[in-house]
Amino acid sequence: MNSQTTTSLPLDETEEATEILDGHLKRTSNRVAAYSSALREANEKKEDMPHIVDAMLTHSKKSSAAYYLNALRSATKAKQHDLVVQIDNHMAKNGVSPTQDMCEVMLKSCASASDLETTLGVRSTMRCWGLEMTKSMAYSLVKCAAKADQWDAVIDIITNLRNGGTKPTMVLYTMDLNECSKRHRLDAAVDIYRMMPEEIQAQLEVQLRAIDIMNEHKSDGTTDDKKLTGAQASTAVNEPSTPSRGNARQEAVGSSDKGILDYLSSFFKR
Repeated sequence: MNSQTTTSLPLDETEEATEILDGHLKRTSNRVAAYSSALREANEKKEDMPHIVDAMLTHSKKSSAAYYLNALRSATKAKQHDLVVQIDNHMAKNGVSPTQDMCEVMLKSCASASDLETTLGVRSTMRCWGLEMTKSMAYSLVKCAAKADQWDAVIDIITNLRNGGTKPTMVLYTMDLNECSKRHRLDAAVDIYRMMPEEIQAQLEVQLRAIDIMNEHKSDGTTDDKKLTGAQASTAVNEPSTPSRGNARQEAVGSSDKGILDYLSSFFKR
């Protein structure tokens, strides 16, 4: 599904894995379950896992989608992203039809490894096969680009998601802002803010104001739970009926002359 080239796992080194596989295959007639349990055992022992996956994909009589999905999940759980890429390449070479579940697992692994190239390859594959982009997949897609500090790609991905009918959530936008904060990219944070829908901008402003109020109480030595709860309540947004842009802005900043850029700037100083 992607253009990366990797060295295939050596087939002559699967002998150790064969003993584990044979043991599990003797216990059940369900080959997918046998490979799954063998992979878990290898993962726990922190050894032989690549060889077991190689044996599974190479020597299984029927390379069904279930085998590949299981292998991808096991490799992702073991945080072996290079193995995920190899499985991806193996699937492409063998003409395996990707599924939504496969793509979701691969995107999760890519986000963890900040592998933007493979991420974009998976997105391209999904388009070719007409696979739906779920909210969790969109989150992994954007997170990967953000962790790679590729903010032009972040903007492009979010724009394409919106144009394709996927509505980015508040969680996705705040994740981006957190990644901006980690990398001291106020410029990127401003770009992210400006592309937010108005209702999400309003929610963000209220949240930032709530943080300011709570920090003011803490700096004054006010730690009483009731007072802090009151501070939060004074800036709460009623989710079922999100206020208009103007009202939310007024509620968020009160009589303060701080603008949203000041709030974003102060957010970065925390």
